[in-house]
Amino acid sequence: MPKSRTLPSRQRERVLVAYRSRGRANRNLWLVYSLKTNRDWVLDSDRHLLHWIIFLETNPDVRAFTLGPDDDPRAGGSEELDFDAAVDLTVGGREYHKLQFGATTEERRGPPFELNESDKKNVRIFTEADLSPRAEEAMRWLKVLSYSAAIRDEAQSGASETAITIMRGQGGGSIRDVVQAMGDFDAQIAIGVISRMAVLGHVALDLSTAGFTFSSPWVWRSAL
Repeated sequence: MPKSRTLPSRQRERVLVAYRSRGRANRNLWLVYSLKTNRDWVLDSDRHLLHWIIFLETNPDVRAFTLGPDDDPRAGGSEELDFDAAVDLTVGGREYHKLQFGATTEERRGPPFELNESDKKNVRIFTEADLSPRAEEAMRWLKVLSYSAAIRDEAQSGASETAITIMRGQGGGSIRDVVQAMGDFDAQIAIGVISRMAVLGHVALDLSTAGFTFSSPWVWRSAL
């Protein structure tokens, strides 16, 4: 994995600008590391954090994404600026996400729509009704994301190959089963590479009702 894009001076300046622009608004600002994009991002609110966790970073249907206005030339230009996220799908193609709070049910629902005749985009609208029910699950995923971020920029090739071999062979089980089978590696490294595979969509974790522990069940996605 190439070295991740950590906070350069212009990104640090953006953090300060975002912080100051809040004024007196009671809104949290989040700095997160994304494995999928291999870089840090600034998220403007708790709602943006929930959207990023559930619908982008841990969503197996998402291959990569760009968040909001960004001065990184890799972001793809000005077409992203009117949206909260430009999303590259695993199956190919691109969709755009817009967080729209206060919208009516009629405005939120329905198929993706065309912005205009000359510039057609598939757009998904997210409101409070989409995010709030997933809040507890998102907080559980933070633990997985933390384990993944703890080994950022580390290839851990041996541990990764061993975990893949074990998990492909077993097809499913508990996190404890895999960690014990990886006895030649430190448990924290083992959990880190397992977390990477979950974020990248190779492993399916169900955190809808319980947190990430040694007892957490997993399934290798090719077995689904």
